[in-house]
Amino acid sequence: MHAAHENVGVSSGLAARQACEAQRFMMPGRAQRPLHVCLIGDTAPNGSEDFATILEEHWQTHDRVTSSRAFAQETDRAAEWAELDRFDCLVLMPRAVRVRKRQLEQIQAYCRRGGAIVAIRCTSQALPAWRQFHRKVLGGDHRGHCANSAADVELVEAARHHPVLQGVEPFASQGTLERNPKLAPDATVLLTSSFPGRMYPVAWVRPYHDGRVFYTSLGHAGDFRQRSFLRLLTNGLRWTCGPRF
Repeated sequence: MHAAHENVGVSSGLAARQACEAQRFMMPGRAQRPLHVCLIGDTAPNGSEDFATILEEHWQTHDRVTSSRAFAQETDRAAEWAELDRFDCLVLMPRAVRVRKRQLEQIQAYCRRGGAIVAIRCTSQALPAWRQFHRKVLGGDHRGHCANSAADVELVEAARHHPVLQGVEPFASQGTLERNPKLAPDATVLLTSSFPGRMYPVAWVRPYHDGRVFYTSLGHAGDFRQRSFLRLLTNGLRWTCGPRF
């Protein structure tokens, strides 16, 4: 089966390369410069702001990551939108973001330049004004959600040594699964889950232009209380930034 979909097989060369990359990524004592990221989301109650606060508090405690918010409904954040290139990564928070035309053009230009992208749950519909974002940039194939209320998240064995999975353990998610049956050919699936009896990818990485993209359809409120999920997001952030950190 194709590695971008089921990931049931991987060449020994790829496995060795992933192991070497993981060692460089997590090498003890290696100095990592602080990353500065831009969080993009909405200001709705119980929405992106709550999740952003959890992430920021985690990063302040455990990782050398600082952040700014460029939430679409905050007119006083215009400076962040005007200077997206000064950030190491754009992090799209859950829920749709109705950006203005000029803001959307800046995001599109950032993607075309190969800027690092991390996208979290339901950002498959994050930018209603850019209907191809999920397929074109994230490499997904959003076909709605399953009717489950909980699912076990498992690591893909062939990708176990990928840097994004370092320190990540299987865990239970309380959110409904997003159906993505056919990913982009260059996507590498890292995590999967199933319901009912059908396996779906829930986290993957892929290149886009000269940059890297990490996407996870996880990100229910309960997921943000999972240590492994927060580790996953931080690893995804550093991996997308590549040698720049």
